[in-house]
Amino acid sequence: MRIQRILTVIFVSCFAIFSITACSSKKIEQNEPEIYADWPVYSIEQMVQGKSDLVVLANVASIKNVEDKDELKVQISTLEILDVFYGEPVKHPILLYQSIDKVKLNQTYLLFLKYKPEDGFYVLSDGNSLTKVTEDKNSQSMDLNELEIDVKVKGVKGNYSIDELHEIFAQYK
Repeated sequence: MRIQRILTVIFVSCFAIFSITACSSKKIEQNEPEIYADWPVYSIEQMVQGKSDLVVLANVASIKNVEDKDELKVQISTLEILDVFYGEPVKHPILLYQSIDKVKLNQTYLLFLKYKPEDGFYVLSDGNSLTKVTEDKNSQSMDLNELEIDVKVKGVKGNYSIDELHEIFAQYK
């Protein structure tokens, strides 16, 4: 008798829970799956010894959203180079290919980039390769000498002026 009573309580409780959750009126949105990546993280020495081809301060001049060969939605951005700290641009304009952590139009970034010659564009070198410098500012009216850039790369983490960044990268040329 006691076991039957316990089973009845369990059955009624389960039925109540399932009924409540089944009657939920909240619509579940079906969006495209978010792309996640495990980014490597390199030191400044690794960056300048082959993990990065180019380190620039750049403004995002235009953005195009496209599907890549695997039918993933990606962004190809055209960059206006404001200053080069390391390397030499392979081609102009500079095209940046991104599937996650995308840059935004008319914003300025410090970027550590790796060139992909087979595709004709650059990608971010690692998980710390993108630092937003400005938000929605016109690059023509911006005084680059007044910028403080928060660098996230191991070995040089900290806030730097443009001149200080040039001094840091001069050591690696």
